[in-house]
Amino acid sequence: MQNKVKQVVANVLKLEADEIADDATFIEAIAESTCTLSQLALDFPELSELDINPLISLEKGAFAADAKIMIKYQERTEDENYHSA
Repeated sequence: MQNKVKQVVANVLKLEADEIADDATFIEAIAESTCTLSQLALDFPELSELDINPLISLEKGAFAADAKIMIKYQERTEDENYHSA
């Protein structure tokens, strides 16, 4: 799957084949981050929004310099609010 993500990243960045080779580490870091964030969204469906700006890509990987995560709020039912001792 990560290979497909790499191609999408290259397409989004409009990189040509020779540029992809030059920016392979950059693309790899973004693709890995994308896959990891996708898995996070699958594991936590209560996440409603994830904003990362900027995502900084280095030779050792990528990191978020700033991020905002929004979580869906759900009202508890009467039964869920009741705790017996």
